Amino acid sequence: MLKYTIMNEYFNEALRNFTRNFASGGAVLAYHKKGLTPEQIKQKLDFPLSIEEIEKIIKDNNKE
Repeated sequence: MLKYTIMNEYFNEALRNFTRNFASGGAVLAYHKKGLTPEQIKQKLDFPLSIEEIEKIIKDNNKE
């Protein structure tokens, strides 16, 4: 049961990340490429996204 719970949590996290990146990643990265800070990006977005999520999108993109 514990293995199933861990796998389920892993899947849910991956699905959240995919959904977040698909829905908002392009906008965040476009603003980032223009030189905006995460705080400035948050103000520009029309949908709720935390500073931490914005920073994660930027960080994940820089890994690639």
